[in-house]
Amino acid sequence: MVFSLDTTTGAAGVLSIPRDTRVWIPSRQRWERINSAYAHGGAKMAMEAVSYLLGVPVNYYIHTDFEGFEQLVDVLGGVEINVARRMHYVDKAQGLEIDLAPGLQVLSGEKALQYVRYRDRLGDVSLVDPFTDEYDGRVERQRQFFEAIVSQTLSPSSLIKLPQLVTQTFRIVNTNLPWEKVFSLALSGSKFSSDKMQTAVLPGNSEVLNDAWYWIVNEEKAKSVIDTVIHGKPEPLKLVVLNGNGRSGVAQEVSDLLRYYGYHVVSHGNAEHFDFATTQVVVSARDVERVKPLADYLGASIQEAEKEDAAVTVIIGKDYTSTKDRSVGS
Repeated sequence: MVFSLDTTTGAAGVLSIPRDTRVWIPSRQRWERINSAYAHGGAKMAMEAVSYLLGVPVNYYIHTDFEGFEQLVDVLGGVEINVARRMHYVDKAQGLEIDLAPGLQVLSGEKALQYVRYRDRLGDVSLVDPFTDEYDGRVERQRQFFEAIVSQTLSPSSLIKLPQLVTQTFRIVNTNLPWEKVFSLALSGSKFSSDKMQTAVLPGNSEVLNDAWYWIVNEEKAKSVIDTVIHGKPEPLKLVVLNGNGRSGVAQEVSDLLRYYGYHVVSHGNAEHFDFATTQVVVSARDVERVKPLADYLGASIQEAEKEDAAVTVIIGKDYTSTKDRSVGS
């Protein structure tokens, strides 16, 4: 995972890099899986490989092992996670048994390690929906787990203990972060919040090369994700356009029009019913300001989504009239 932290604004980004990512390692002058960089050259070579892959200088590292991971979670008092389904796996050769029941629960360090190590049929990571860039698998669960840790650590009850927690944490891990930077991060804790944090998986797909599986990075999509997660630039809005008035072809018409004006429409279809009297733009609270030009263009009201969602939903109501002769800023 690559972390980008701005102690002035409180903006934060976390980018998950699948361990099978194919990357050029300059000091070895060859293509390899990115996890082999640490095996061959420790943290220094791992930072070199990640820097080359992302085009971003990586100066610091934090490293821990399984035992350290368990201790970190226990220092935080466990982490609340909604386990989506039963997780059971036994590997006698490794002495590994994973057994987690489904449901919302607080995981101890031992159980948390089981959660982040578990692999199902999707393996480490899989692109399950190329239209919305949705990923699943172990890397995606690890990303969600980290979001849960951050949300819990930055809660009001934990913030007052943050300097103490950070001090305890950095006694468990190996790092080249100077102590003055560690304390700076701890003292800046109140500026950070989960709604200022962007997380993502490095975009790509699995591919076989020379009889071996690799995660091949989609360079075009990766550039956009790196800009958003590492450099803090706003993520391009993703639109889902739904027909809420029953008029044939209206979702396609609006989708084509919005694409013409530079919006990223990921899909279109029918709403849950055709009785929407007015056109609506349903969006997460953090993106309300960004969709105002779109809402004005469509003559739509803005509704805040009940939960955070990367996509903006446009529901075309009965009040919609053709907008072909108007212009919109995206």
